Amino acid sequence: MIKRYSILFICFFVINATYGQTKNEIDSLESILPQKRMLEKMQSYNIIANYYFNISLDKTIDYGYKVIDLYKNNQVNTFPNSFTKIIKYDVFLPIKTKKIVGKTYSLLGQAYFYQDKLEKSIEYFHKNLEIQIEINDDKEIANAYNNLGIIYRNIENYKQAIEYYNLSLKIKQKIGNKKGESSSLNNIGVLYEKGYNNIEKALKYYYKSYKIEIEIKNKEGISTSCINIGDAYRQLKEYNNAIIYLNKGIQISKEEKLTENLYLLYYSLYELNKDENDLTNALKYYELSVLYQDSLREEQNLEQINELEARFDSEKQQKEIELLNTASLLQNVELEKKQQFIKNQRIIIFLISLGFITIIIFSIILFKQNKIRKEKNIKLKGQNIEINQQKEEIKAQRDEIEAQRDFVAKNRDQIASQNLKIKDSIQYARKIQIALLPTEQALQKNFNEAFIFHKPKDIVSGDFQWIKETEKHIINVVADCTGHGVPGAFMSILGITLLTEITADSNISKASDILDTMKEKLKTQLKQKKLSFTSSKDGIDLSLCVINKENRQMQFSGAYNSVYIIRNKTDKQDFFELKADRMPIGIHLKEKDSFTNQVFQLEKGDIIYQFSDGYIDQFGGKESRKFLSANFKTLLLEISTLSLVEQKIRLTDSLEIWQGDLSQVDDILVVGYKI
Repeated sequence: MIKRYSILFICFFVINATYGQTKNEIDSLESILPQKRMLEKMQSYNIIANYYFNISLDKTIDYGYKVIDLYKNNQVNTFPNSFTKIIKYDVFLPIKTKKIVGKTYSLLGQAYFYQDKLEKSIEYFHKNLEIQIEINDDKEIANAYNNLGIIYRNIENYKQAIEYYNLSLKIKQKIGNKKGESSSLNNIGVLYEKGYNNIEKALKYYYKSYKIEIEIKNKEGISTSCINIGDAYRQLKEYNNAIIYLNKGIQISKEEKLTENLYLLYYSLYELNKDENDLTNALKYYELSVLYQDSLREEQNLEQINELEARFDSEKQQKEIELLNTASLLQNVELEKKQQFIKNQRIIIFLISLGFITIIIFSIILFKQNKIRKEKNIKLKGQNIEINQQKEEIKAQRDEIEAQRDFVAKNRDQIASQNLKIKDSIQYARKIQIALLPTEQALQKNFNEAFIFHKPKDIVSGDFQWIKETEKHIINVVADCTGHGVPGAFMSILGITLLTEITADSNISKASDILDTMKEKLKTQLKQKKLSFTSSKDGIDLSLCVINKENRQMQFSGAYNSVYIIRNKTDKQDFFELKADRMPIGIHLKEKDSFTNQVFQLEKGDIIYQFSDGYIDQFGGKESRKFLSANFKTLLLEISTLSLVEQKIRLTDSLEIWQGDLSQVDDILVVGYKI
């Protein structure tokens, strides 16, 4: 299974605000520290500790302890020194001083966490929590609980982690921190999924987080929630729901250019299609996931280069400062030399003997200083050589990264070429499928008015319509094959072939006999002998109408798909529904011996509607729910008085308004014709 902790488990530390100082500003800040009061020193040390967080964790810890030492020694110069000696310090400690101490404790906890010193990290996060509770800062209390939850999650103490996450969640709800509330809900959900393997409970928390992200219009958060919800549904084998949320996540991630999210979304779709044994779509989504994974690696490589260059520039500036300090030291030595020489001249005037002794002492001192200076120069040369070697290593790494980038680009072009060939093949298959299906003109030859509303989900479709006219009857079929896309198209061709073969026998005109015969032939073709976990469960849902051209008597037999009849009169509308049997054409767990044959007397002007379940199952509306059969019946009653050409337009427009920006769930086919 794909490792997705980095994005799905939103367990970030609430890091102190980045101060944004440059190295020169930090050096300047350190140089004037002796002139500052103690409170200002604490603030300055905290700023310097934050600056070194991404450069040297050891330095961050060193400067953090300087803040803590000032705090523990009660040396914050907020009040006159004589006053602080008389009155207990903590009683009068300003709130802003304790805030600095709390931030420093949190920073130390983070530094020890990244050094894998988890016991020390827990110790300082607890100290931060005590400070925040003392000053009653709800926002920072929530952040402290969140950080402790992260630590306990990393040591696999899930019970303690959930306890702290819930404490953080309650405070965030209290202060109205919606984004933080969503983060805590997501953290709890992932713990239930990864720690306890309780997918159903995790899904409840993911949905709560998802609703909040929609409320605050945080598109990156919505995308992350879609990954969590979609993959949870996949593990529960609720594949339709999984597809809905994964496709929604893809749409948002493309708009926001979220490369890592797109990689995870396509990989989840690959796993889903692999679980369903849909190898064609599995390959497609796997290739897309690899494409975005490569793009993500390129971004990470560039970040590593920038980090190395930044680190090199920092070290280079440090060496320059050391050189300047050495030059300043030499200037001071020269100045002292001149002053000593003048002093010696005066002493020589008064006391020659003492002057000789002074000259000897000065010569010894000068010799030692020259020796020290030579040693420092040798050390500086060695450091310069080491810096040049580091520059060469960085350059070699950059060349290697560029070579990897070129390799990735070449593979990407090959994948794009393969995808184009596959798409061209499917487009050609679509032309073949269209040639096999009847047109609206063919349907209108047998009826006064007729329309076919066909909207495949993919390039080719698993829904199909079939019509045949005999001497006495008109046989019309609307079918929905298992799956959609290429697999569904193969099933539709098999269905058309079987219908053509069965109706070639003029003795078969009873609707239920046609379905019974078709079921047995399909089971034979697909080698469906006995239902089991390994056997093929492919089948066809359809409605079949046999209309007598002389007396308008209609026979109906259906496999899951019913048929609607609307009779418009001057003063009223009559609606009839002929319900289908609850079993498909193919193997089924509770299949009956034969399909039911229903007879209905048609009248002139009656409108017959045959359809697949694609329109009814389409998600949309404000609440992103299914259209449902009740709304479909209401819509047909509303438009039934229009011409069938106008009815098709209204069906198309209503679907577009309902669907909105959501993806199409299944192939859609609605056929209407008037007697």
